[in-house]
Amino acid sequence: ERARRRPRRLTRAPPGILFAGAAQQTPAQEEALEEGRGRMDITPEIPADRKYIDHYGEGGFRIGGERYEGSVIVAPEQVWPWAVMAMAELTVESVADIFAADPPIDLLLIGCGAQVARLPPDLRDALKAKAIFADGMDTGAACRTYNVLMAEERRVAAALIAI
Repeated sequence: ERARRRPRRLTRAPPGILFAGAAQQTPAQEEALEEGRGRMDITPEIPADRKYIDHYGEGGFRIGGERYEGSVIVAPEQVWPWAVMAMAELTVESVADIFAADPPIDLLLIGCGAQVARLPPDLRDALKAKAIFADGMDTGAACRTYNVLMAEERRVAAALIAI
């Protein structure tokens, strides 16, 4: 019988270590560190005027460093308070701000709260008629997905039910 191997734990290398597990830096590695080579920052730069979701939970959101209580609709340029507190309240009229957005929205993420729910067919049809693709997911997933797509400069908005 094969012995079970424990999964490897990913750990951060101490500052100055280029390669995990390297006992010592070679002179070339030391030189690369001193010159700023050997490190790569993969964090996307987000312009200061973009609305990035920093935190969700406790009945609201922190977006761009500002706290919003209750549900919201967030687009890269602005945040709107949203009166919807449950999926049963979701209607075509409740997302009217999305239809009027300038520049227009291509993708609407709907944060359904703690659990995923189906979008009402009339809402899906109305969004499709305006060439807006909609996807429902739990609020946490909608926040994370919005941040990624917004950083990629996609025309995305998220209608988020507070949890």
